Amino acid sequence: MHAFLEKFSQCEVYVRPILKQYYCDIGEEKEDDEIALVSKDIKDACDENGIYFVDKRIVTRIFGAEDAVNRSSCRWLRNKITHELMRRAVKEVCTRSDELISDMNQFIEQIKEQQ
Repeated sequence: MHAFLEKFSQCEVYVRPILKQYYCDIGEEKEDDEIALVSKDIKDACDENGIYFVDKRIVTRIFGAEDAVNRSSCRWLRNKITHELMRRAVKEVCTRSDELISDMNQFIEQIKEQQ
């Protein structure tokens, strides 16, 4: 569980500066605490910065609003664990931990390689 939460935090650390620059570029400057992790904005920000992912659905799997039993996004799971300690989310992370962490590792590595 801790590894999942830590890895999601790392994804946030890598994506927030990209989002902040993107909002500035489009004339919507935002403070750090105003930046929401919205998958569409993350995709647009990455595209604008020349960051492309081999797996086109990786951003959605990590930052989407997806709430599907045994297929929820990392962001949804993190929110439900952190804010509600939802049992279903904890169970899903335990069951899918390797898959979730692999996606997040891939996301981080691709950003690092392309910056």
